[in-house]
Amino acid sequence: GVRQGLIRKSSLRTDLMNLLPVMFTLVCSVLFFVPAAAILRVGRAPEVSYFMPQWVYVVLVVPAITCMAHLVHMHVKGPSKVAIGLGLGLPSAILLVCCVSLYFQADNLSRTLGSVDCGATREKKHLQRAWEAAQKMYVGCLEETSKRDGYDVATLKKHFRLQDCAEYEKALRAYREQATLAGADAGRSGWRVSAAPSGFVEDWAYLRRLEESESCAGWCARGDAIWTSGPGRDPCSVAVATAFDLFVKPHAGEVSAVMIVVLFSTAAVLTLTGPVLR
Repeated sequence: GVRQGLIRKSSLRTDLMNLLPVMFTLVCSVLFFVPAAAILRVGRAPEVSYFMPQWVYVVLVVPAITCMAHLVHMHVKGPSKVAIGLGLGLPSAILLVCCVSLYFQADNLSRTLGSVDCGATREKKHLQRAWEAAQKMYVGCLEETSKRDGYDVATLKKHFRLQDCAEYEKALRAYREQATLAGADAGRSGWRVSAAPSGFVEDWAYLRRLEESESCAGWCARGDAIWTSGPGRDPCSVAVATAFDLFVKPHAGEVSAVMIVVLFSTAAVLTLTGPVLR
């Protein structure tokens, strides 16, 4: 009876050791995959994507780190200090640094974009020039159509938007052709076509998304809608500032708080159980 009891205990311990890698990986997945997805969602949000840094995509390494920790546990076949530190400590540190940086950047942008100073940042000033160029193209298109067809400009303005103008489509086509040529000649020696955006095409795409999704018009100051129909609305810079303040900052702050708790908990676990871990 005693021998059978010892065998059962040994079998149970073996089963638990076999389950440990899976359980640990599940815990890490819950702790880190959801916050990482939240950061990516924030970074890809249409209203703020223009200002988002590319380093937010560093969170994509978190699943790879979790897989590495799982493999270490499978190899050791038991609790591993390296696997716990790798699986819990490193992802939480990466997410914490990303979210703290994102929080302060969002705080700064919410203030500068919401201010009346159109030259507060280089990007804000550049987007104002892009909007002015789009408005100039739109007004010129309406006036030319009015002269050619005899319709009143005010009437044309009610029924046609910038994307209906041939000049706008020509600018988009030129940009696409330049990008195609740049890709075709990227591997050739000799002359190369620059892959840089021509004019304000990419900026216009962003401003158009803002008009459509945020119901704003103008950039630094309130202006007429160019891509959409409707009455005058708040300037789009204010809409973006609000998005940073009410969308980006709360998400970054919440993830930062969770990662701080995970980091301290990991340090406590490793300190208390370090002597018995391999």
